[in-house]
Amino acid sequence: MASDQDLLMAFKTIDKSNSGEITADELRTYLYKKRYNELFVQRYLRLFDRNRDGKITLEEYQNTLKEIPKAQREYSQWRELFETIDKDGNGHITKKELKSVVRQMGSNSLLKLVDFDRFFEEGDSDYSGKLNYREFLDWLDRSQNA
Repeated sequence: MASDQDLLMAFKTIDKSNSGEITADELRTYLYKKRYNELFVQRYLRLFDRNRDGKITLEEYQNTLKEIPKAQREYSQWRELFETIDKDGNGHITKKELKSVVRQMGSNSLLKLVDFDRFFEEGDSDYSGKLNYREFLDWLDRSQNA
């Protein structure tokens, strides 16, 4: 695990302008050099930029790093849920699998409330008719931030 000093150095390395804030462009430049794509840049910004002003302050950076173990636990729980729904273990959730899990929960009334078609329309970004894990997480993220 990195020390506080290492984390501060990482922040200063990314903050090329020495403004005490990491701009989206500074982050993008740094992460692109590390071969990360734009999706990763946006997720990183969303995670660290608490006030959504397009910049990451040192305080936001430090506060977010303190919470990472909690975030990892939540991520793990979503993975477990995904794998529970993905009955055949092929890495995708189908409408049939989702309906089956809801039915097994003894929630027939919930079956009528859940709009499975809408769930898949909103989540299925590659139009495959099923959700992979990334699409599932993206859908959860959008629904929690709505």
